Amino acid sequence: MPKQQIPVYMICGFLESGKTNFISPMLTGEDFTADERTLLLVTEEGEEEYEEELLASTNTTAVYVDELEKLTPEYLEELELLYNPERVLMEWNGMWN
Repeated sequence: MPKQQIPVYMICGFLESGKTNFISPMLTGEDFTADERTLLLVTEEGEEEYEEELLASTNTTAVYVDELEKLTPEYLEELELLYNPERVLMEWNGMWN
């Protein structure tokens, strides 16, 4: 049986360009989430942070990744097995290649 594909949405931008403020309303949009499990990979921590209440109410788990080298296929497979997401959002660090 083929493995089900998981959609990945990569949100890119410079530091402090508003990525968190762009993603937060996406999580509450009925058309986008529909109560499905979301894995949010955050690769930078700026001034804005995700509120725990927002994450809980939208069935979203945030995982903070502070080093590019951690984002290996093996690590991503671990996260998939651990959280079983139906979609992945990546807040990509604009300073990484």
